[in-house]
Amino acid sequence: MRGRYRTDESKSEGPAGPGPAFRSPAAAVAGGGGAIALENPYATPRAPARADFSARAGSEALASRGSRLAASLIDGLAAMVILLPALAAMFFVGESSTLSTPAALLAALSGIAFLGFAIYQLSMLVRKGQTLGKRTMNIRIVNHSDGQVPSAGRLLGMRYFVNSLLGNVIPFYAFIDMLLIFGSEQRCIHDYLAGTKVVET
Repeated sequence: MRGRYRTDESKSEGPAGPGPAFRSPAAAVAGGGGAIALENPYATPRAPARADFSARAGSEALASRGSRLAASLIDGLAAMVILLPALAAMFFVGESSTLSTPAALLAALSGIAFLGFAIYQLSMLVRKGQTLGKRTMNIRIVNHSDGQVPSAGRLLGMRYFVNSLLGNVIPFYAFIDMLLIFGSEQRCIHDYLAGTKVVET
């Protein structure tokens, strides 16, 4: 028994004497049972994974001035196209003081379509911080502090309602608001009012 014990013990001893046998994790998995896999103390340290880097970088990249301008133009053009039949109908009413049934129906459909478009825009803004134009250009509105979609009150109240109110009261406000986008932070007055910024998606 003693000789057998010593024989088994010698099998577990390495060149430097007794101690737990080292097996790499891959070898332990491939070999099944046996010695417990230990971390190699002489392995090169591995840097922690940064799986969220790409997502974070995308949310922090400011939207270009050109993409913001293009998004505004797309929104304005879409609204104009939808309202065009209604505007044409009003023009003809002003000219002849009468409106045919087909023209009235077209104007009504145009108004309903614009209402649906407005609801879609508001819904997209509240849920994703985007409009049709911003979605087309792959940009969105987020909080300047944490990169999250702003609350409805901050987004619709401060960024749009209060900003529009100031534009109707202060001379040249809209022009000054637009010029601030050329600052280092690329934020307009309405961005500062609502604490927002526009980033790439």
